Amino acid sequence: MSYFDRQYPGQTSLSGSCCASCSRGATTCGDTAVTVGGKPPSGPSPVDVLRAQVNRFRGPSAPSAFRYGPAKLPASGPIDMAVAIAAVLINQRRASDAYIKDHSLSAFLEDANRGFADPVAFVTKNLAEVTQTIAIYGDLNNVPPATTTVPGQILGVPTYMVIGAVAVVFLLLTRKG
Repeated sequence: MSYFDRQYPGQTSLSGSCCASCSRGATTCGDTAVTVGGKPPSGPSPVDVLRAQVNRFRGPSAPSAFRYGPAKLPASGPIDMAVAIAAVLINQRRASDAYIKDHSLSAFLEDANRGFADPVAFVTKNLAEVTQTIAIYGDLNNVPPATTTVPGQILGVPTYMVIGAVAVVFLLLTRKG
């Protein structure tokens, strides 16, 4: 199985919204993250992986610019309102940051904003994409890594491969000419 679920010409996007319809190419889409594919780790449940990613942005170890709560949430449990609201806020921040760089991503921002209507339902319905968005957004912004997932892996993919993929995308997007 490929390490990427979806590949669009020139770029892979977490939302798919830009590059599925963007004819200008990767350097103008403004969405620098990649969609990490593969199966989730065999240990934690997908909800526990989401909780681990959300917890990267909570507590004293989270950088103050990216802190979404004073204390970590429990490492396991259902998608409750606390987890859902934190996930929606982080997802919306990532969409806002992308929109600031490229205003053609308004649909992506609107999709993220829909999460505020019913956070638990939104996160439940979009669990994989929200988890991946938070994981990659944290990695791109030097938020300390999740500690409760399978060591050496990000969403079931070896960490070195994710870092390599992010580096390749960054180099492609910043290439002149």
